[in-house]
Amino acid sequence: IQKISILKVNVGSLEKVIRYYLTLAEERCDAARKKSSQAVLDIDDLDNLATPESILLMSAVCGEDAQDRSDRTILLPWVKFLWESYCQCLELLRVNTHCEILYHDIARKAFQFCLNFSRKMEFRKLSEKLRKHLDDIAKSSAPSTQVSIQKPETQQLNLDTRLYQLDSAIQMELWQEAYKAIEDI
Repeated sequence: IQKISILKVNVGSLEKVIRYYLTLAEERCDAARKKSSQAVLDIDDLDNLATPESILLMSAVCGEDAQDRSDRTILLPWVKFLWESYCQCLELLRVNTHCEILYHDIARKAFQFCLNFSRKMEFRKLSEKLRKHLDDIAKSSAPSTQVSIQKPETQQLNLDTRLYQLDSAIQMELWQEAYKAIEDI
């Protein structure tokens, strides 16, 4: 009994820490967005950023002005940090049944991030990540601490997240992703 109560305290603390961490990351990203004149970054994929050499070459060729470069150096690191924060938190929480609600809250926040910053590539990656996580849950023989697809609560949380994903895909006009979300539902 003591182990279970300690686990609940630790899970509650973990949830508070993760929520605080993501709140700080979101605030820093919003502050950088306000400092920057660009509302949306024109980079296709945050995971495959350009090398310093290609940046130098592109700045020489395209005539990007100092304000654009400044905006990119202010906003881009925080957007990338926030994206990576969402991904790492989802990976951390994906199999723990005590953090299942937090996992789905973060997934919805990540979809909202994709909407706010018009991140189509990240939306696709997030959709695939969630699809893989669900497949892993369905394939595993779940011990008591792991998420089980057999539980009605788990099914409802997944359904709600998929519906949010579908709505986000429609807003971003990602019709293929919307179709995949419908198939998942």
